[in-house]
Amino acid sequence: PTGVLIKIRDDVEMVATVGPSLEYEDIQSAVTAITSSDLSVIEVLPGVYDGSFITNGKSFTLRSTDGPGDTTLTRSTDGNLIVRVSDSSRITIEGFTITGARPNGTEVDRSGAIRMLTDDAKLTVDNCIIRDNTTHGLYSEGSDVVVKNSVFENNTGFSGGAMRLIEVGSASVRNTQFINNSSENTTTDSGTAGAI
Repeated sequence: PTGVLIKIRDDVEMVATVGPSLEYEDIQSAVTAITSSDLSVIEVLPGVYDGSFITNGKSFTLRSTDGPGDTTLTRSTDGNLIVRVSDSSRITIEGFTITGARPNGTEVDRSGAIRMLTDDAKLTVDNCIIRDNTTHGLYSEGSDVVVKNSVFENNTGFSGGAMRLIEVGSASVRNTQFINNSSENTTTDSGTAGAI
């Protein structure tokens, strides 16, 4: 079955399944169950996980067990964004395909499949495929960002189809491919690049 393994500490494990009528119905419920800090790990079994989640200031690693070819995060039918990093969260997202996000209402220039609107967070994206989003693949305003071993493909954003980074504390992009991303912005004052 589709499920999530939450490791709180080396000496404590809590198994939580995600899906209809199961212990946790979505990843947000698993995130909410975390009570410790940086040591928390949520391991996600193969499947397609619908619905966005917000980190609520918690720090953890969200990792798929079988990689991006078998594990997908996508928005719910009535949602827009997929991952919202908030407050002082320290988040690592590893081994997912992230797809299907769309602009967040009137904030088309501040939307992203992964969205960070805080000055005190740190995000690491590793071994992910972020593709086919009609908003920025990643949007960060003020936070620290590390992206490595990933692919951004067929994303269309307001300014920088793959990634839009505004006044970030630090940014590092390594061993990452940018394929066929585009910007809807036609002016030069905010940037028109397809990648970043």
